Order: sequence, then C-alpha cells, then structure tokens
Amino acid sequence: MKKSNNLLYLLVSIMPPFIFMFYFYGRNSGYLNYWHVLIAAMVFALGGAVLYWIVARLGKSPQAAALTGIVLWILFFTVMPVYTILLPKIISLNRLFRLSIIAVPVILLLFITFYFGYRLKKKEFYEIIAVFESVIFLLNFIPATFSMVTSKTINYFDPDFANNFIVDVNSPSPNIYWFFMDGMLGFKAMEEIFGDPQLKFELKLTERGFLVNRDAQFEIGHMTMRSIPALMSPHYYDATMMPLLAIADLQNYESLLNSLNGLDTVTARLNNELIFAFNAKGYQTNTIALNFGRYFYPITTHFYFAEQELKSRSPDAFESGLKFMQIEDLFELVSKTAIPSVLINQYIYPILLKSARNQLELTKIPMHSIDRYLIYGNAYPRGAVRDDTWHIDALAEIFSQPEPHITIIHDLKAHVPFILKEDGISYTDRTEKEVNNPYNYPPQHRFTREVIVHIVDLIIENDPGAIIVIQADHGLHNELTRAQMLADGGTADTVRLMQNNTMSAVRIPEKWGGLEAPLDPLNITRVLVNRYVGPNYELLETHP
Repeated sequence: MKKSNNLLYLLVSIMPPFIFMFYFYGRNSGYLNYWHVLIAAMVFALGGAVLYWIVARLGKSPQAAALTGIVLWILFFTVMPVYTILLPKIISLNRLFRLSIIAVPVILLLFITFYFGYRLKKKEFYEIIAVFESVIFLLNFIPATFSMVTSKTINYFDPDFANNFIVDVNSPSPNIYWFFMDGMLGFKAMEEIFGDPQLKFELKLTERGFLVNRDAQFEIGHMTMRSIPALMSPHYYDATMMPLLAIADLQNYESLLNSLNGLDTVTARLNNELIFAFNAKGYQTNTIALNFGRYFYPITTHFYFAEQELKSRSPDAFESGLKFMQIEDLFELVSKTAIPSVLINQYIYPILLKSARNQLELTKIPMHSIDRYLIYGNAYPRGAVRDDTWHIDALAEIFSQPEPHITIIHDLKAHVPFILKEDGISYTDRTEKEVNNPYNYPPQHRFTREVIVHIVDLIIENDPGAIIVIQADHGLHNELTRAQMLADGGTADTVRLMQNNTMSAVRIPEKWGGLEAPLDPLNITRVLVNRYVGPNYELLETHP
C-alpha cells in the first residue's frame, strides 16, 4: 500500500511538465516537432522525479515532496514572465538585487509549500490533484496528438499542392525580387491610426515605377508562418485556408486564432508554389532568409542566411537542418517561459548549433564593395539594422547569376519590438511595455522605408528591368501591442486594421506588361506566375 501511495505522490509531482509542454505545442504546432516536445517533457519529468526523491528522503515526507514539486514546476514555467514584467520597475538595481527580488519570494513560497505538504497527509487530497492534472493533461495531449497524427509534415512534397505547372515557354522571363517585409504596416493604417503621412514615401516609390496599394489588407491570423503560404501558395490558400476563414468568426479574436491553429504550415511552406512554379520555368531561385528554415526552407537554387550560403543540397542535410530548427524553436520557446534561460541560451543551444552546422556545407558570402553607409546611414555598423547588412552581399552574388532569377528577401527591421529611432539607432533603455507600444512604431517604420528605397535603387542600378514586390505578411500583430491599443481606446476595427493592413507595392516595368491597377496582396503570386510561367491560377475577386 505504501508503495502505491508513493507512486501517486510521484505521479502528481511530475505531471506538470507534460501539461505545460503540450499546452505550448498546441499553441505553436506550426513550427514545433511533436516528438521533440514529448522528449523534452520526459527529460523535465525525469529531473522532477530525481528532485522528488531527494526532497522526500531529506524531508521524510512524500506528500511534502509532491506538493513542492507541483509548485516548483508552476514557478518553473511562469516566473520568467513575472520577472520580465517587474524588470522595468527594478531596472536601476544591480543584477544580484534584481534576481533576489524573484529568488527570495520563490524560496519562501517553496518552504511554505513544503511545510503545508508535510502536515497535509490525507491521500484523498492528492488523488483529487491527480485527477485534476490528468484531465488538464488530456485536454492538451489529445488535440496535440490528433494534430500530429493528421499532419502531413512527413510528406514534404504533397500532391495536394500545386507542384505541376503549365509552362508557357514563349512567356517573358524577367528577373523578380520580392521584399518580404515582416510586420511592416501599410499606408492606410499609418495615416489613420498614427497620423503619419505616407505621401513622400509613396512618391519615392511611384517615381521608381511602383504601383502602391494603400488599402492592402488580408486576414490569416496575422502570423508569418500562415502568411507565407497565403501569399505564395494560391492553391493551398483556396483549397485549405479559405474554407476555414469562410466559417471563422473574424470579429472574435480568440475564436479566429483557434480556428486556424490546425493548419499544417510546415508542409505549406515546404510546398511554396511561387518557388516551384519558377523552378518549373527554369529560373534560378533564391532565398535571403533570416535563419535556416523557421519561415523559408532551402528549397530554392540558392539559400543564403546569416552571412552564409548553404551549399549542401542533400536530403539528409535538409532534414537535419529542419530538425535542428524545430529544436531551436523549442528551446527558444522554453527559454522565454521558464527559469533556466541562461543555461539554455549560453550552454545547450551552442552545442546543438555546432552539431547542426557540422552536418551542413556552408560557405561565407564574400563582402562586396557596396556603400553600406549610403543604404543604412548612421545605423551602420552599430548593429541597429538587425544584423541584415549581409543581405547586400547576397544581392551582389545574385546580380552575377545566370538569368532569369527570382529572389525572396526576408526583412525584419519593421517588426516588433519597437526599438529603432528614425535614424536606425536602437534605444537601449526601453521597457517591455515601451517596446510593444504601437505608438512607438512610426520611427521604426520611417527608418525601414528609407532603407527599402536605397536597396530598391541598388537593385534598379544593377538590374534596370527588374520586377520588384514590396509586400508585408502582417501589420502590428504582437499580443501586447494589441492589448495596448485596446487600453488606449482603440476599437476592434482599429486593432484589425493595425494587424492586417500591410505594406504593399509592386513594380512591373512596361516592357513586362506593366500594371493598370494596384494588386491585391493575395493576387501578386497569381499574376507573376500567370504572366511569366503560364496560366495556372484564377485571380481572387474577394477574400476575408
């Protein structure tokens, strides 16, 4: 009987990691690996079991060890956000005092918990906890497992996606550059919400041959990993995304996000129809990415990231890289929600990074003699431009490629957190609230748009006939930003405009057919493929 009782106490002590980890998976399944999450939960639980045994032996109370374990796990996954909230208020204190403000109450709470657990001997109390934990676990585990089982992520090239294209060999083949502006707000929202005139910026673009879409807006739950297939995989959008959006309650924020959580965005991004279509036409395809695979995968002819080009194109290297990115995403998630972020970021992650890179053939991009001060101003070389000045070197490599070629450039400068001044220099003392306050966004936008104009000039100088797309995936979508806008009196319609109105402008020179009217963001890929690959898509008249 005593052995079964101890098993009960051990069980309630180690269940919380499984609850928290599968809760995280359910909210981030678009880029996490189910098995990585399960293994991480098991490792945490094993550590919890060792701690339970130590506390039970030293304290001579399995009940106290069980209750202490539960509270410790809750703190493990929640103290970091509390610390982040308190940090702005205690920023003037030195590091030891800042940590003490959290550590002392935590130790005191654990001591009190142990004391009550030591006195609370009734088995029925722990049976109730076990039932409660089991219910919460199943509510998270069952949907996560169902999502994993029904997912198509193992089949990288899914036949349900458009990957066989009509190719018109007589169609023109211009070079194309697509600026994927992550989190850059559109013209309408900048003027209506922030009173920030966009006429000068618009004039600079029109002078360079762009047609601007001031009202560009689309709904896909304002998340990058869903926006990429919406913008670049029309068949997937029409067949899979549109039906979900058609029945979703677009006015109910939580309901909308929940209705989209089950989308298989990994397979959707691996089957990027824009890339596949131009591959079919015989284009050199390029990605200038932020990292290896979280948003764009190395399915293009050339893949550049972190000042390097990926040379190894073997399936084994690709799969290893994909697994590494999923592990990296998991560690990033845990480090932001749990106590041991320093341990993860400074010790465990570098080991994984070294291991992954040993499996990839990476070549450093040579530095080209292009005036970065002209493009980035005083922000170069101070690091305020989000470490993307190497994009210039990647572009220089692309200019020398055989034609035709199409290039996706993922740019993060406009994205939250809002830390850039108008000249691109970073604020170093902003609080968590300040870096998420939407009213601190306009200077960052103004800096980003000036850099865009300079890079556009660089492209036109080297490739005068280039087609250029400047398109954002979403507006200001951070949850804290949304809450701040509502707290400042913004309506639900204002928030939706802030989240969904996107920067959107397209340059198609007359020699390639020109444009008579601005393109809807969800029609850009359709128009490019239909004109320069072959007739493959119907244009959208309306969409959510």
